[in-house]
Amino acid sequence: MLTFSIILAETSRSLIYLQTLIDASLYPEQVYYLRNNTSLPKMGQYGYGSVAENSDECVRSYLNIKQINYKQYDHDQLLGDEFQAALSACASNVIIFSGYGGIILPKQFFQCKKVFLHAHGGILPEYKGSTTNYYSLLSENVIGASTIIMTEDLDTGPILNVVSVKNPTKRDELDHSLDAQLRAESLVKTISDGKISGENQPLNENSHYFVIHPVLKHISILQVS
Repeated sequence: MLTFSIILAETSRSLIYLQTLIDASLYPEQVYYLRNNTSLPKMGQYGYGSVAENSDECVRSYLNIKQINYKQYDHDQLLGDEFQAALSACASNVIIFSGYGGIILPKQFFQCKKVFLHAHGGILPEYKGSTTNYYSLLSENVIGASTIIMTEDLDTGPILNVVSVKNPTKRDELDHSLDAQLRAESLVKTISDGKISGENQPLNENSHYFVIHPVLKHISILQVS
């Protein structure tokens, strides 16, 4: 089993990651909590787990309920010297990154000499990009998540773990809970397996997918075999 720390935004995805890891008795050595002091949107909707619904601070509430120590930073401190110094001084070599939607890992982070893990919503290397699970539903009736080692290029790092579900139910919950739960399960398996090396992904531009059209998204949700 790997020892690890985690960077958490105030999002439903981060909440599901945290709850799933704790339910599996996997506790981070250090938690870095990013308060949303900007106009960044939250990823998904609240209402998952034991913390209050529609709270503006569900992640922080859960940390307090579980008596998990954390260091708090404002999101706009992400590129600041103080946060960079904190990461460099972190005892963990492995850090899970769960930031706000659309925010990728800044290049400065890679100077910290840490292994940053990202749980991608989709089956890699076949499905890179965004909303990939809707495309895999249309083509193969399957969804999944992949844990990778982050690199400066998006969704290209070595693959550590892939989980998948054939012919999933509750497809209308894919954005707000199912996708995040699959990602969390992939993280749990990666941490439990204790392996931080994997094969580099093939360079295949045909595997990049972008935000799916609403009509195709609706078809993928309705298309249950």
